[in-house]
Amino acid sequence: MDLDLFMLIRETAFIIIAVPLFYLSVDSLLRLRKRKLASSRIFLRGKLLLKASRSLVLSTPFGLIGAVALLFWSMNPLEVYRVTAGCSLIVFLTLILYFTYCFRNVLKG
Repeated sequence: MDLDLFMLIRETAFIIIAVPLFYLSVDSLLRLRKRKLASSRIFLRGKLLLKASRSLVLSTPFGLIGAVALLFWSMNPLEVYRVTAGCSLIVFLTLILYFTYCFRNVLKG
């Protein structure tokens, strides 16, 4: 098995992002169980929800770029495709983490 530095950095970043993302997602889902309280907080904190939605929309192109780069890398294994996919997917996950953090703050009150 050939382990290179970029793979080590990429996988470490994925793990560092995934742990708080999992925690924030579970916490947000538990807070959504109280429907009336959650809907009123979403209504009252519209600006923060708008900021969260922007990060979700902004993350979409990075996820698409990462997926297309992985597709190209599977057809033609050039390093530039692998590095582009890794970097764009790290940005994608970071923006998803930011969305989840903002959404949790909307529900937290």
